Amino acid sequence: LKLRVFDADERRITALVDDLVAGNESYRDQVTAIDGLTGLAGCDLVVEAIVEKLSVKRSLFERVCKIVGPQTFLATNTSTIPVSDIADALNHPERLVGLHFCCPVEPMRLVEIIAGPETSDLTTNVAIDFVRRMRKTPVVVGDHPGFVVNRMLAPFFNHALELLQHNIDPRRIDQVMRDFGFAVGPLEMIDFIGVDTIMYGGETFLRTLPDLIILNPVLPALVKRNRNGRKVNLGFYRYASFDAPPEFDPGLTVILDKYQRDPIIISDVEIQERLLDPMASESAKILADKEVHDSRDIDLCSILGTTFPKTKGGVLFWANELRPVRAD
Repeated sequence: LKLRVFDADERRITALVDDLVAGNESYRDQVTAIDGLTGLAGCDLVVEAIVEKLSVKRSLFERVCKIVGPQTFLATNTSTIPVSDIADALNHPERLVGLHFCCPVEPMRLVEIIAGPETSDLTTNVAIDFVRRMRKTPVVVGDHPGFVVNRMLAPFFNHALELLQHNIDPRRIDQVMRDFGFAVGPLEMIDFIGVDTIMYGGETFLRTLPDLIILNPVLPALVKRNRNGRKVNLGFYRYASFDAPPEFDPGLTVILDKYQRDPIIISDVEIQERLLDPMASESAKILADKEVHDSRDIDLCSILGTTFPKTKGGVLFWANELRPVRAD
């Protein structure tokens, strides 16, 4: 694969190229930094990965389509916005496909392949081949808001944020879910993905799947203060650098104080139930909506896309076979 990399912020291009060749300098001659969208002319596949706002994505593709030929395949790294909504801006919607890379991209193996109602089979197959050549795992999912991974994660995040408002320490919430088997807890995960990205995704859900969202003021409060997660070294936690471990930040407590509800006493098991039961319930709805081929796709997405512990077989397998029943 030969790659051309463009970022509107020129300061980030060098870092992007360095990340792409990290660990194998022999790849450097296969990666070219370009200084404008015109450098995309002649590409076989263009992948967009910009802010999760429909108007911005549509505007970008309108510009790209004036530069590339009709033979160029187009992909959007949308995490919640249906491909069909973006394709409406194209003269040839059959060549647009969704490629949702789960975050953080390098270690996460899953890539959701989203075929819109007008996406051609050829475009879908090109996307699958592209993902496999990157040694990642493609799963074809339906063109439904949030697809699979983010529909699972929405209730997971919703209830973590609610616990914060009931005076539960963020470190405890994350540790309890790590103890269950997740690689990172929900608040650490939001910091990885981007607090602003999660907030914008929530706006899409509010418009398309309002029952999935619990309105919560915490994310907007963090975004307002530019606490957008690891990419700025500050979110729910503070980070000495992007790859550094999370550190507790007293400034978060100051923000949360404004939005506190009555404190609650809750066990670690109850914390797990509050976060996982809605996640499993939404996964069952995804299966009922026929957004995937079968339940194994959902379990695979949960393991490779959310770090749900593979020892538990995936979220639906766990819910149907392994979930302990408490005697109240």
